[in-house]
Amino acid sequence: MATIGDRTLAFVGLERGGGGVMVYDVTDISNVQFVTYARNAADVSPEGLTYVAAEDSPTGQALLAVTNELSLSLSVYGLTRIVHGDENSNVLASVAGVDELTGGAGKDFFDFNKVGDIGTAASIRDVITDFTQRVDKIDLSTIDANILKEGDQKFNWAPALSGKAGQLVVEQNEGVTLVMGDVNGDAIADFTIELLGVPRLTPQDIIF
Repeated sequence: MATIGDRTLAFVGLERGGGGVMVYDVTDISNVQFVTYARNAADVSPEGLTYVAAEDSPTGQALLAVTNELSLSLSVYGLTRIVHGDENSNVLASVAGVDELTGGAGKDFFDFNKVGDIGTAASIRDVITDFTQRVDKIDLSTIDANILKEGDQKFNWAPALSGKAGQLVVEQNEGVTLVMGDVNGDAIADFTIELLGVPRLTPQDIIF
């Protein structure tokens, strides 16, 4: 069992069923939902399942480690929290670990509150799948943009990370848009938000 964000998941190893792990959402025990089935082809007879929270993970992503008795193998699965809004206006908040956020048809706010919750590298950073320019907003207002100064500083839109704390840069890279922030002035992104299918952003799309 594990709690990721506001969801509680149950992991069931199929020791006598060939192998693999079934994942169920048991947040509402009266309405249990099947989430996914995961298995590496070579794994047979899972014996031990260990959940590693994002806060304790070496990658920053929540992990599930599975030891397999008959195949004498170990598989480690990265867990992504998937959040969907609806046709109304939604606030979709990032939490620790990897988040895939889909707002839906309404005016949506994608809320990021902690640098350490967002990630930087591909596959272990937060992703927004359906950002709509001039409608949706990315909210960075609760993040201290400059940890070298006292108080809560706001980000400054910049063309590149040049070694000044508080810079926020937007780049296009292989068909995705990347929003990158530097909070300590080392010219290296401390967080990166990935947006799918967005050609360009403007400062009006960000809540600083």
